[in-house]
Amino acid sequence: MGNIVHTLSNISSATKIDRIKIHLIANQAIYVDGLIRVISDHDNHDVVTCMQPSDSCAEQFAKNPSDILLIEQAVIEEQLKQFSAKGLFSNFLDKFPDLKIIIFGHDIPEPFVRTLVVSGVRGFIDTSSTHEVLNAAIDEVYNGGYWVGRKALNQLIQNTVEMESIVEQGIRNKIESVRDTLTRREVEVLRCVLDGMATKNIAHELCISEQSVKLYLGRMFKKFEVSNRSQLILMAFQRVCPANNMIQLFRRSLDKRRLRHGESPLIEDPLSEM
Repeated sequence: MGNIVHTLSNISSATKIDRIKIHLIANQAIYVDGLIRVISDHDNHDVVTCMQPSDSCAEQFAKNPSDILLIEQAVIEEQLKQFSAKGLFSNFLDKFPDLKIIIFGHDIPEPFVRTLVVSGVRGFIDTSSTHEVLNAAIDEVYNGGYWVGRKALNQLIQNTVEMESIVEQGIRNKIESVRDTLTRREVEVLRCVLDGMATKNIAHELCISEQSVKLYLGRMFKKFEVSNRSQLILMAFQRVCPANNMIQLFRRSLDKRRLRHGESPLIEDPLSEM
């Protein structure tokens, strides 16, 4: 994303206190010029640069960083033909983690919104919106919120409700699958382990000997292919979790910034010794 199309005449006014600096990446089009005028007419917004998409966009942005990166929908759709959404904006966000990204376009579909939100986009503006809505969206995103058009939002809510039902049923099915691999007594012991109970307390709760508790734990260690209680709990969670490799995903999320810079994770993999 590179060649500078416009360096706006009001660039010097961006130094005014509390004004929101906006960097725009878009193909040349009449409606883009109109969008720039609408945004720049707002007392608190400055479109400081408008660039055509190219490989040098991130480099050019770094020379004059802004608060918000506003990108045309068509530009992103073209990028997605060549690259996956994951890491699509890493060249910007790695250097400017507080940068807010907004996509603008017409009739932005819900799957596109869902994909881009995961990639770090915080706002989606339909160019058919009123001037007030366009500027309100910029303010909301700048202040740390999200903005999605009404049509895409309705689709998101509907799909979320449907997905919740699917996930819930999936978890039930996985729990049943785990239960089928365990005896009734093993299920009872596992329930106590998940409650954080010690061996002595489990024996008292189930009216069995501590040696029997250890025997049942040993059997479950073999079935789950683990070597201790902590791993048993994590593996039981992983077996019923609707997302694959949830434990690894959780660790990576917590250590995201360190891993980006090639540093070792702060949290060791609890299943690494298995």
